[in-house]
Amino acid sequence: TLQKRQSVYVIACSVAAVVSLSLAAIGVSQSEVFLDAYTSAQPVIDKAVNAYGGPDKIGAIDTFHVHETTKIHQRYQSRRLGPPFDVVEGSTDIAFDRTDGKFRASFGGPFPTMQIVRGEDSQQIDLTRMISTPAGAPIDQNTHFVHRIVPALLANKLYQRAQNVTWAGQSRVNDRLNDVLSIAWDTGQVYMVHVDSETGLIRRYDILANDFVAGDTLAESYFDEYETIDGFPTPMHRWQRIGGQRTYDAYVQQISYNGDVSSQFDIPEGVVSVDAAPPAASALRELAAGVWIGNGGYQNLYVDMGDYLLSVDAGGGTAAVKGDLAQLESLAGGKPLRYSVITHHHSDHTAGVDALAAAGTTFITTDDNREYLTSII
Repeated sequence: TLQKRQSVYVIACSVAAVVSLSLAAIGVSQSEVFLDAYTSAQPVIDKAVNAYGGPDKIGAIDTFHVHETTKIHQRYQSRRLGPPFDVVEGSTDIAFDRTDGKFRASFGGPFPTMQIVRGEDSQQIDLTRMISTPAGAPIDQNTHFVHRIVPALLANKLYQRAQNVTWAGQSRVNDRLNDVLSIAWDTGQVYMVHVDSETGLIRRYDILANDFVAGDTLAESYFDEYETIDGFPTPMHRWQRIGGQRTYDAYVQQISYNGDVSSQFDIPEGVVSVDAAPPAASALRELAAGVWIGNGGYQNLYVDMGDYLLSVDAGGGTAAVKGDLAQLESLAGGKPLRYSVITHHHSDHTAGVDALAAAGTTFITTDDNREYLTSII
């Protein structure tokens, strides 16, 4: 079963195991578990589809446009190690045209960016420097993104992929009983979709997230404050938790379905198109004799101290730091990396510390970082 204990949700290892446990009590044989999970899901799908207007109506959503204000709770980038995290306010503006294969997402805030997909043409735009570079994001990936934030389209996806949907138990969201559906998405990712047992509205969905501190954990996305817009029940507030900690809030300011969005996919005036920048080099760069910096844009520093090496910070993740260590074997003649100075806890400085710990490195850091580092190595 799926149970709520404060902010912690426990999900059994597989949908089959979840259903097996619940059905064993009523005498259903193991061979019938999958079929029962499938058949139990179908009326829940129907209820959700009808809650948003029926299959014909939700299947005819061709365009979508939303403008939201946002709050990003800076988990792993805050001045504090734990909540409440520092909050950065911003905005998102998303337009989608299914028939023409077009998508645009604009993100306001400290580093404003825009992505535009027009058929095979995909552009990433830096709105600070006003430059545009080719980007390799096909429309199907962005269609997946839109379905995740528009419950009517998510209900349509349940309807389209009904043969891949199973019932996984029940949950409570804001004290309301929900039927939980498991759906295998086109991308291969598995979603747990929480459908209000009374109204059929989608209240939440969950996916597994690979968090470098918490490991495999739950990413929960909630839909709140429903209003009817253009005939579709629409949440005016979306929010997210990862590992039980709040990370994101979005508040709808303007929204429309099946409107004219043709002007939304023009590249802003004044933007200059340039060739795509080369990927960040993975090779360590020698700054001076016995001093190297890397990797792939993360400014990890390595210094030859004579009999051993010392490093400063461990950004880029486990694979990047392991790549650095492999290069240092030849660059520094196999000297051990004995000490690593970790300047602060932000993820772009600590995501690879487990690779250093595995190499036997001793960490030098502040008292505030001690518990944090101990928890992730």
